[in-house]
Amino acid sequence: MRITFVFLFFFNTAFAQIPYLEWINPNTKLRQRFSIPTNKLSSEKPNGTWLDTTLTHINPQDFAGLNSNLRTRSFVLKGNKRIYITINGGQRVYAFDLSTNNLSRVDRTWNNGYNYHSAQFIRKDTIYSLGGYGFWQYNNLITYFDSNKKEWEMLPYTGKSPKTIVNGYQGFDAQQDCFYSGAAETTGECKNPLEREFDDGFYRLDFKTKNWRYLGKLNADLPYKASRNIAWNGTYFIHFSQEKLYIMSPLENKIWTVADGKNYFDTYYRFYTHGDTLICFSSEKFGSTKYNIKKLMHRAKLLGPMYVTPIAIYSNYGLIALLLLGMGLIGYKFIRNKIQSRTIKDISFKNQELTLITEFIKLSEGEFLTSNEINEIIGISDKGLENQRKIRTAVISQINDKIAMHYHIGDAIERKDHLEDKRLKLYKLKKKALVFLKKSVISEFDKK
Repeated sequence: MRITFVFLFFFNTAFAQIPYLEWINPNTKLRQRFSIPTNKLSSEKPNGTWLDTTLTHINPQDFAGLNSNLRTRSFVLKGNKRIYITINGGQRVYAFDLSTNNLSRVDRTWNNGYNYHSAQFIRKDTIYSLGGYGFWQYNNLITYFDSNKKEWEMLPYTGKSPKTIVNGYQGFDAQQDCFYSGAAETTGECKNPLEREFDDGFYRLDFKTKNWRYLGKLNADLPYKASRNIAWNGTYFIHFSQEKLYIMSPLENKIWTVADGKNYFDTYYRFYTHGDTLICFSSEKFGSTKYNIKKLMHRAKLLGPMYVTPIAIYSNYGLIALLLLGMGLIGYKFIRNKIQSRTIKDISFKNQELTLITEFIKLSEGEFLTSNEINEIIGISDKGLENQRKIRTAVISQINDKIAMHYHIGDAIERKDHLEDKRLKLYKLKKKALVFLKKSVISEFDKK
């Protein structure tokens, strides 16, 4: 049976400062670690002690540059014979062969730190990484590790996606071949946790169609703003809070709670699942706590829906909607102008986005910006090619999302191939977007 990692938590204890890679052995259901300085493989025993074995045929260059506070995730391939290990915030991928105890690096990418706390999972023996934090902002990029190219590739998508994918309710459903996302952080890393903001929407990515769909607004009773101790077992989200345990099924759109005086609010640094059992480690040194999801469900009480669909929200206000529609038909032109002027005033672009938009506005009819020119404009020319592509794509995507949201213009920044140099792409703004952006960009610079 496959072991699936669902979420990770880590602490900066003295024990954690030793640079090592960690994974769960699918045969023993216990942890294994490789210590980089000593080349020792440590295997956890059922009594909580560790057995050390020195590995041979280790290439030191595979581990060069790793710091002393690693955060790792691991994924078991079909057949339980090979394990992939990734590094939080980087693109490195290691493989551990369970039959030969051989550990080696299998990628040829750079550790560039754009995807801290991303959601990672295995799909059809391929590692996927969604979202993350890096370069002072969150993102919603979808990448996957191509084992043939030994590099991470971008996966294009359509539909209404979450603005960010970091922490919160993030989980891949292998049976439905879809990914759920909700309650992600949207404000970047704040020193004061009370200042953090979260996306209260819930979304679903269908991998067959590569299309995101907004499912609705999360139930206001969920404690995701106060507690981020969340696990996913492939079917249910398990949310540990100070007062009770929440169990959520996104497929059924239901929430159950367990509040029977048990201690469910321990802080765990690693979760993994084996069948219906959720195994939680509260310390890097010591043992684990096990929860049987089926048994918990027998004691659970139904709380309500996990999210409220847009149809349900609108149906509660049907009469009001009809009245507003009538008023809208009477004063259409007046209301349209008011909404348009307010939208132009309220839209907010980051400095990097404003700079790029300004250069687009300066272009004459028939002129384009090349990908290299955009790299210089947004200040990433000194970065590696793969890094440039990811940052450039993220900036353009954010601009397009804002324009689509405020002005209902899809793909405002158009892209086409360069006729003379196939390595380059050409970009320009749609004429319809220029009309609005000339006003909004001037307004943004006036504010600054």
